Amino acid sequence: MDDTDRAHRATRDAPARAGTGNLMSISAFARRVGLAPSALRFCDDCGVLSPAAVDPVTGYRSYSPQQHDRAVLLRRLRTAGLPLTGATAVLDGPRDEALRVLEQHARTARAEAEAARSALDGVLADLRGERPARARVDGAELAAALTGVAPAAATGAARDRFPVLGRVLLELDGDELHVVATDRYRLAVRTLRADGHEGGPARIAVAAEETARLARWALLRPRVRVADGPRAPDGGPVLRCTADGPDAAGGPGAAGGSGAGDGPGAAVTPGTADGPGAADAPGVADAPGTAAEDPSADDTLLLAAHPETYPDHRLVLEGLPPARHRLITDREALRTAVSRAPAPFVILRTDGQRLTIRHGDAGPERDQPALSSGPPLRIAFDPRVLGAALDAGVGPDVLLEIASAADPVVVRSADQGSFTTLVMPVHGSAAPSPAP
Repeated sequence: MDDTDRAHRATRDAPARAGTGNLMSISAFARRVGLAPSALRFCDDCGVLSPAAVDPVTGYRSYSPQQHDRAVLLRRLRTAGLPLTGATAVLDGPRDEALRVLEQHARTARAEAEAARSALDGVLADLRGERPARARVDGAELAAALTGVAPAAATGAARDRFPVLGRVLLELDGDELHVVATDRYRLAVRTLRADGHEGGPARIAVAAEETARLARWALLRPRVRVADGPRAPDGGPVLRCTADGPDAAGGPGAAGGSGAGDGPGAAVTPGTADGPGAADAPGVADAPGTAAEDPSADDTLLLAAHPETYPDHRLVLEGLPPARHRLITDREALRTAVSRAPAPFVILRTDGQRLTIRHGDAGPERDQPALSSGPPLRIAFDPRVLGAALDAGVGPDVLLEIASAADPVVVRSADQGSFTTLVMPVHGSAAPSPAP
């Protein structure tokens, strides 16, 4: 029997039913139940816990052992900060009403404790010179960036071997938020314009499957504040995302914010003939363990972060050699030709105004119109990797900027200048050599 059940069996009017034997003084009873004598007097005055007997001459209060359980439960409720009106409902009301009062108080207490902890963390960080980094971004942009980048995170054996590659990195750096994922064969980077930046730079890595929940949550918020902290109760790092009202910073589309398609960004999709292709990676929408949750009602979302050092995507982007070849062609036609490749690689050959697509060394060929500059070129790709890069584009045309048959190839879309994809050509004995 729990304390609530015992209290409901206790009498509402103790003096009417308690005997006069084995009575304790108010001091003795107070020590036994853990309440101060002054608290017992106050409870008597409020009619919540009356003494079993009162001496008519001295006015001394005496309590019965049968009142012990009620007094202990009352002490626990008061320790939890429950007002006496609520305590009375728990002690003397129906069980359903007692549960309703306690559950509501628990929600309120948790919210107040979180607000207090957040405020104290901020004050402590200010005093220590460790103000957490935070910035505000467009909610729909953040959702789109997470949806586009997360599939590049490692899965399966690659994730087991390198757990950090199963994360998505959110990097706050001044007025930019970089969203990054890589599985060693692919690297996806999307950069969002941020405003309201505070604190120094921060790198926060969260599990890739958690980004589905964050993307669904962010999509319903005009503006979102992204911050590194406060720390979780176990001391670990936390990604804290808070909804910002539409009036903050002018709301979505305000000056200083960026549209969903015009912020700077990059996605890198390197691969090998025997490495995983982009088509194999699960999208954010079908990440495991997220479909059943709906965080849309929460104004704050906390995700556990991971302290491992994440690979630096800038080394790849800054190390790109200058392009010697530029090829413009119909994006959908190239995507169709590549997707139908029965061989483990496709060969693109350019010369003047034509693009020739061959499936393997001796497979069928297909020509399509193209505009090309630079010397003649032959280059091979894993069709899954190149196909995924073409899928990510928008609009009818695609531009391939090629330094050599061995370097990452830049794939651009004229209608989506913010999103750039880098695709690694195929390496191996089966791949043809570039023309001199």
